[in-house]
Amino acid sequence: MDLVAKRIPLESVGRLAADGVAAHRAASIAIVLPAAERVLAAELEALSARFEVIEPSQPVPAGATHVYAPQSIDCMLDSNQLCNALLCLDHQSLDFLIVSTLLCDPPGIRIAGRMENLIASRVAYASLCSDGRLPVGSRGRVLKLLPGRSRWFVDVGHAGELDIGSIRYEGAELVVTSGSPSVRGRDGIVCDEPPLFARTSAEDVDRPTVFVLSIFMAVGGAEKNLIEVMKQLGRDYRFVVLTTESLDSERGSLNHQALAHCDLLFDLAELAPASAHLEMIAALRDALSPSLLFICNGSPWLLDNAAKLRDVFAGIPIVDQQVYDAQQGWVQSYGDPGIQSFDRFIAINQRIRDVFEGRLGMPRDRIDLIYHAVDDARFNLARADELRGSRSARVQSGTRTFGMVGRLTAQKRPALFLELARRAKLRGFDDRFVLIGDGELAAECDSTIRRHALDNVSRIRFCEDLSQVLPGWSGLVITSEYEGLPVSMLEALCMGVPVLSTDVGDVGRVLAEYGCGRIVAADSGGDELFDAFCEWRDELPSLSQNTRVAAPEVTDRFSAAAVASRYACCWESAIQTARSASDRGRPGC
Repeated sequence: MDLVAKRIPLESVGRLAADGVAAHRAASIAIVLPAAERVLAAELEALSARFEVIEPSQPVPAGATHVYAPQSIDCMLDSNQLCNALLCLDHQSLDFLIVSTLLCDPPGIRIAGRMENLIASRVAYASLCSDGRLPVGSRGRVLKLLPGRSRWFVDVGHAGELDIGSIRYEGAELVVTSGSPSVRGRDGIVCDEPPLFARTSAEDVDRPTVFVLSIFMAVGGAEKNLIEVMKQLGRDYRFVVLTTESLDSERGSLNHQALAHCDLLFDLAELAPASAHLEMIAALRDALSPSLLFICNGSPWLLDNAAKLRDVFAGIPIVDQQVYDAQQGWVQSYGDPGIQSFDRFIAINQRIRDVFEGRLGMPRDRIDLIYHAVDDARFNLARADELRGSRSARVQSGTRTFGMVGRLTAQKRPALFLELARRAKLRGFDDRFVLIGDGELAAECDSTIRRHALDNVSRIRFCEDLSQVLPGWSGLVITSEYEGLPVSMLEALCMGVPVLSTDVGDVGRVLAEYGCGRIVAADSGGDELFDAFCEWRDELPSLSQNTRVAAPEVTDRFSAAAVASRYACCWESAIQTARSASDRGRPGC
């Protein structure tokens, strides 16, 4: 800790508060950077007036409540992680934060370095500089926040191994039980409270801000679709993503991909209890002035707070897209008055739109049918043929490979896919089966593979780029209990790969239109699926030819640009309707 003590003189930290945590006041963070880091300093201070960058020799500003003093600039928290930390500290009186990049829940943490991942109150920082320990009684929190870029990290067993004091865990909450003498607080001069984050700049006034509310940014079709839409519309809109469920290793995360196409991403469940989420969202609304709230994936929190969310966004249009099945899930809650108060609704397939109009009696002019998008720059026939050609010498002659892609959950029914592989092996088929995904059923799937000695099955937990894999497959298999229109299916069709699927969502509609596959009843068991598989397998030569012919049309229809334009039309309709209502003096939307 000697290096840290030299960064800022102890006497510059300010008088320590000896009477515990002061009453809540606006959080601000003094960030210690070398003088040469002027560009980085300007970028951080442009993000928020509550970030004040100082040099190692300078005193901590009187108004700063917390200090962040990384020893390595290359390994310091990125701007999005710092913004999340600021929002957290602004809504909780905490003495310190430890930012971990490990998806698993505490006490395990992953950091780049002790001071690189620690933000401390000015009082706690003074204690660290004095004897390397946090004050007894200090309260903190572990924030699981993934960086937007690759960095080098070290797995640390738990926060106590950082040698900053003995720490007791209460979930993500931390309490220092032994360390420096009991001196706590976030002492600082109370002054005016600048907004949390910078609003749209004057030259960017024509690029409205869209808040995107999602349950999480897990590895899934809805999340991939959102990323493609943001990528396409980034020149027209600023995106701020808000998630309400905690990061989880079984679900995985696409945060790193989303951060490339949004201004900010806040993982609210990592920052504070659910009871504080609405308050944090309101603070972000005040700071960033969104023109629209887009709900791309629902959550239990949303169902409990729909009416309150409508109040928070009074006068601001809400576009809702959280239904992914016409019978189960969120659609059963769509009679809720809070949800029905939203302005427009996106149905991701025809069956869902029919339920909206028929069973729920929602006006057709408030519903948009928008299928998910495909990254057509990567998923297209020309690229598939190029990859197939480069690998042709390595492909075993006569061997077919069939794959399944998705989170290993009850919805996806991976056990049915493994049963298909088992029966194929017993029948003597020389086929390979690839299961890509992770989730709560991963251990059960691994156990099934071992128990039945399924040496014809390969398990891949995560694939960053499925376009590298699909060209080597003879077909894609979907065994889901329900779906909207799976992105993985569209990606396969774009690369000329035929599909066998349960009859879910609009899968059967699309496959029939292009003659690219076969469906089986959604409630099929092992017998029905294997019979359909055998017939589909025999038809693969003709189905593959049909899929190759249809691939360019499928790619154009579901291209990211084409789908994103439909979202833009939906959003603009909602925004213009809200503006018209405001011009007429109507309250709300």
